[in-house]
Amino acid sequence: MFLRSLKSVFLTGVLVAAALAPRPACAVDVKQTVWGFDGQVVFQRYNVFSVLVDNSSGNPFEGEVRLKKLVAGKQVDAQIVESVYLAPYSSRWVQFYPYVKSDWETWEVSWGSGPGSSFAPPNPRSGKPAGVLLVDPDAIPESAGSIKRLPDNLFPPHVTATDCLAAVVLDHAPRWDPARQRSFLEWLKRGGRVYLLRTLEGKALEFTGDLQVLNGEAEWQRVGSGAVMRVERTRRQLDVPFVQRVVEEGSRLAGDDSAAAAVPEKTPVGEDEAITPQDYGYQFANYKWDPETTMLTHLKELSNPDHSWVMIFFLGLVYLGTVFPGCYLIGQRYGGDYRITFGFLLGAVGAFSVVFLLVGRRGYNEVTVIHSVAIARQQPDGGTLDVTQWSNAFVVEGGDFELSHPGTSRIYSSCQDNEPVHGEIRNGADAHFLADIPPFSSRPFAHRALVADRPIDVEVEEWGTIQDTAPAATTVREIQRAVVDRPARALTKFKLRKRKSFPAQPADLYAVCGRRMYRLKDTGTHVELDADVGTLGSLIHVDQFSEFSTSFRRQAIQTNRPQWRDPEPADKFVEMFYPLCARCFALDSQKEVESFVLPDDRVRLLVYAPLPESLHVKSPKFGRQKGFVLYSLDVFRQDAR
Repeated sequence: MFLRSLKSVFLTGVLVAAALAPRPACAVDVKQTVWGFDGQVVFQRYNVFSVLVDNSSGNPFEGEVRLKKLVAGKQVDAQIVESVYLAPYSSRWVQFYPYVKSDWETWEVSWGSGPGSSFAPPNPRSGKPAGVLLVDPDAIPESAGSIKRLPDNLFPPHVTATDCLAAVVLDHAPRWDPARQRSFLEWLKRGGRVYLLRTLEGKALEFTGDLQVLNGEAEWQRVGSGAVMRVERTRRQLDVPFVQRVVEEGSRLAGDDSAAAAVPEKTPVGEDEAITPQDYGYQFANYKWDPETTMLTHLKELSNPDHSWVMIFFLGLVYLGTVFPGCYLIGQRYGGDYRITFGFLLGAVGAFSVVFLLVGRRGYNEVTVIHSVAIARQQPDGGTLDVTQWSNAFVVEGGDFELSHPGTSRIYSSCQDNEPVHGEIRNGADAHFLADIPPFSSRPFAHRALVADRPIDVEVEEWGTIQDTAPAATTVREIQRAVVDRPARALTKFKLRKRKSFPAQPADLYAVCGRRMYRLKDTGTHVELDADVGTLGSLIHVDQFSEFSTSFRRQAIQTNRPQWRDPEPADKFVEMFYPLCARCFALDSQKEVESFVLPDDRVRLLVYAPLPESLHVKSPKFGRQKGFVLYSLDVFRQDAR
C-alpha cells in the first residue's frame, strides 16, 4: 500500500515537472517582403504581397499568418488569413492579395498575439502596371540592363492577382507548377504582352507542357487577346530606351493604329459631342476616380432602410404629447396618485418602444438581399469568365455571414480604409469573406474570380469600316497625307450570328471600335449594327464619377423623374453601365478616356444583362439577389485570326 502511494506521488511529480518545464519557442520570423511585381503597387487594384517566412527553430510551426491594413495606427478592413506549415529550419513564401487604396495605408504581418510575433513591412510605393523580367531564383545573378526583375517562383498562381502586371520579358523557360503555368497563360490570353529574348548563349527559347503555345518563329503572334513578341536581344542588351518604349510605356499591339491615336480625329462631331472645358472639366483631366467606393456606395443606397419618416415623425409627436401633457392630465384626473401617473408613463414608454421598433426597423421589404454589379470578361478559350464583382449584402437578422461565390482564384476585400471590419478573408480553394453584419445593416464588398460558364459564342458575318473603302495610297506624299488625315476608325457594317448561350433579353447591346461606341440591335438570330452613339469621351465622364454622384449620365438633368425622388433600383442599374464600361477598359482618368483607342483588329462586344445565378453568393441565407453584369468579349476580324 505504501509502495503504491509512493509510486502515485512519483508519477504525479513527473507529470507536474513535465508540464512546468520550459518548452523551446518556435522562432518564426519574416526574412523578406516583396510588394507587387516590381516593388510597387497600383492604387485601387488587388496587388500581390509576397512574404518570406522563416522557421529557425527545431520545432515545426503550424498556424496562421495574418495581414492587417492600418490607417493612423488602427486596423481597417478585414484581416487576410493564410494557413501555414513550416518544418524545422525551413522557410517558404506566403502570398497575400490585398486591395490597396491609397498611400496613407500601412500594413502589419502577424503570426501570433505575443511580443515579437508581428512585423511591419516597408510602405509600398505607387506606380503603374509593371513590366518585369522573370528570372530563375536558383540561377547565378546576371546583369539585366535597366529592367526590374522578379523571381519566377513569385508569379502568383491566380490570374485574378495579375491585374497590376502589364508585360513580361523572358529569357528562360520557368519551372512552374501547373497552377502558375495556367495563371500565366490566362493572363496572356486576357491581354498580356510577353517579350521573348535570346538566352545568354544567343539561342531561341523552347517551351514544353502548356507553355508550348509560346513556341514559334514569327516576330509577332497573337495569343487570345494578348501578344507574344520575339526580340533579337539578350537580357544584357535591355537598355533604357527599349524598356521605356516596349515595357514601361506599354507599346500597343501590332495592328493598332498608333498614328491615328497620336493625332486628333478629323471626323465632324455633333452638337451632343461638342468638347468644351466646362462640359468635360479638363481642369480635372488627371483626376482618378475610385471605382470600388463609387460602385459600393451606390449599391448600398439600393438597400438603405426604407423608413416611413412621416409616420415616425407623427408617432414622435404623439409620444411627446403622451408624456406631457398626457401624464400631467392623468395625474390631475386621479387626484395626483403617483402610482397611476408613473404606471401610465411606464406603459406609454413600453408601448411606444414596441411601436417605434416595428416602424423603425423596416428595411428593404424586411428581406435579406444582395445587390451586385459585375464585369465578366470572357476568356478566349470560352467557357470561363474573368469576373470583377461589387456587392452589397443587406441583412435583417445580424450574425456571422460567410460570403463565398462559385469559381476559382477568388480574392475578396471590403475595400475599406476608414472603419474596421469584424471578420476575415481567406484565399485558396476555400476562399471566402467571413463578416459580422449587425441586424438591419449592410456590408459592401468586392471580389475577383474565374467562373466556369457557358461561352457567349458569336460568328462574324459582316464587318466593314471607313478604311475599307478609302483609296489606296501609291506615293510617299499620299502615304504621309493618309497618315495625317486618316479618318477615325468607324464601323459601316457589323453583323454577328448568335450561336450559343447568348444572354436572354439583354438590357443593352453595344460594340466599341477604335474610340467609338455603337448601339446594336438583337434580331433574334443575329446582332446587327444599329446606330453610332458617339466617342467614349462623349459618353464616359470619369471626372464626374464619385460616391456623391447623383447620376452617371451627362443628360441626367433632362430626365422626367422628379429631382426629389430617389432613383428606382432598375434606374440605378441602368446608369451604372457607364462606370462599368470605364472599369472594363481600365480607364482611371478622363485623360485616359480621351486617349483610349482599341486595336483595329478587334471590336469589343458589350452585353449588359441581368446577373445570372452563377454569380450569386453561395448561401441559403440570401434567397434574394439582384443585379446586372457587363459581359465583355473581343471579336476579331476573320482576316486577322
